[in-house]
Amino acid sequence: LMFPTTLSIATIVNSLKTISSRLIRTKHPGVLEGGKTGLFWSRSYFAATAGGVTLDVLKRYVEKQREA
Repeated sequence: LMFPTTLSIATIVNSLKTISSRLIRTKHPGVLEGGKTGLFWSRSYFAATAGGVTLDVLKRYVEKQREA
């Protein structure tokens, strides 16, 4: 995921969660029936960076994680 450096990771994650939640609720209106909070996403998230490596190197690293 690439985004402008002027935006914080928290802002990006919040936007992704908001938009995806709206789209999912529109396509599947009953998806959260019976849920305790009525929220689609939790407030938490994980973010990591992989700067300085090519996509190919990163892909090989992820694939090797399956073997470990």
